[in-house]
Amino acid sequence: MMHFFLNSNEDFEQAAPLIFQALGVAKYLEGDSSNVMGGYYYSYAVFGTNIKLEQNSYDYEDRYKFMLTVKKDITSLTIDSAILNLIYEVIGKLLKSNLKMDIAVEDDNGLKEV
Repeated sequence: MMHFFLNSNEDFEQAAPLIFQALGVAKYLEGDSSNVMGGYYYSYAVFGTNIKLEQNSYDYEDRYKFMLTVKKDITSLTIDSAILNLIYEVIGKLLKSNLKMDIAVEDDNGLKEV
């Protein structure tokens, strides 16, 4: 699992299409959950992963408004950690190349800017 943190002056509803567009995603799903800030999130499944965008209530809330979590889809049987790492890298590059937002990623060494 990888967490990307993003900051923007936009509100969640305005930022979501920009973030998914940066990933090349035109249509994504909205879900309801009492476990996320605001009660809803957006998600998209691709290449055996699930990409979930929510308002950040996890960590670094003082610096980043949104959190994009990328993890192996529970229904995927064929994706392994090497492929997941490549997907994480591609997502980071797409976000950095296509967005004018502060972006960071959390890994085993802590938080670092993308």
